[in-house]
Amino acid sequence: MHPEYHFRLFIAGQTHTARRAMDHLHDYVRLLEARGIPVSMEVVDILEDLQVAETERILVTPVLIRKRPEPELRVVGDLSVKARVFCAMELPGEAPGD
Repeated sequence: MHPEYHFRLFIAGQTHTARRAMDHLHDYVRLLEARGIPVSMEVVDILEDLQVAETERILVTPVLIRKRPEPELRVVGDLSVKARVFCAMELPGEAPGD
């Protein structure tokens, strides 16, 4: 039985970079769900919620944070390299080929 994973993605506006980060996160969530792993996610636009960005100490975007299970882990910047994201987020199983 896998623990539930919860991800929080921080973006700054609806830029091309932000849309790509959201697309990649959706892809990763679908991959995990297909493996029977419970996943939830949220996207926070720091331009709309500066307080959360300050509380989470977000200095650049995009930033992907694995909130659960603990410990909290982060990936800053490009989320397009699946192997990098899966390794940094300590996700179960191997990342599918990039």
